[in-house]
Amino acid sequence: MHPPNKPTARLGLAALALASAMAVTAPAHAAWNTYTYKELGVAKEFPAEPKMEKGVYTTPMVKNAPKTTFTVDRDGNTLRLVVVDLKGREGDGANILAEASSNDVAGKGVTYTLENLQLFDKGYNSVYGLVMNISKPDGSRMLTNNFFNKGRLYKIEILIPANSADKQSPAFGRFINTIQFHLQGYGFDFKTGHDFPIGDDDPNDRDTHFNPNYKPPAGYENVGKVAADDVAPTDAAKLGK
Repeated sequence: MHPPNKPTARLGLAALALASAMAVTAPAHAAWNTYTYKELGVAKEFPAEPKMEKGVYTTPMVKNAPKTTFTVDRDGNTLRLVVVDLKGREGDGANILAEASSNDVAGKGVTYTLENLQLFDKGYNSVYGLVMNISKPDGSRMLTNNFFNKGRLYKIEILIPANSADKQSPAFGRFINTIQFHLQGYGFDFKTGHDFPIGDDDPNDRDTHFNPNYKPPAGYENVGKVAADDVAPTDAAKLGK
């Protein structure tokens, strides 16, 4: 298992609204970390070290594709990330993503709400996610966020049974919305007020958190780009991000 990293997963703008709507004071046992899986092209926040399992993913469109699942059971609910290796099927990505989302809402009496079309980065390197809130006839619910990126299907899922003691956990918003595909991480440009992917020479076409009213904090007017980890918490609070 990969060691946890500093939390660096990104929240899209609309995702922030969803997370805020769910947010209350987090329970005392919450200890979130970001786990990076370079071989799977993803980093993901979990409230505890996830259990990893290998398997196969089979649907009418996909036959026995390698699948890796990371799972944490929390307060009677299941939080998991599923990664399906579909290298060579990049051209079918849109249909495979649509099929996965359709399968999530299949079944008599199932109802669902499209919560968000989530965006990570912009321009050529954009990654879009489809967030759904699904209710089933037995009283259980499922929250999903599905992505297809660079030959892999990614499914963030929260399974909430009908008898769950915590059906509106503040952990739901954080878990469903935090994922990172740009594994080099992100920094901040004090001059422009833009987040930027480290290693990207043009932050203006990929920033998702730009504040149009941004002004450099006092003493930082002449400071340029820095890695996010180099910004002290007190400095970060001044950024109004």
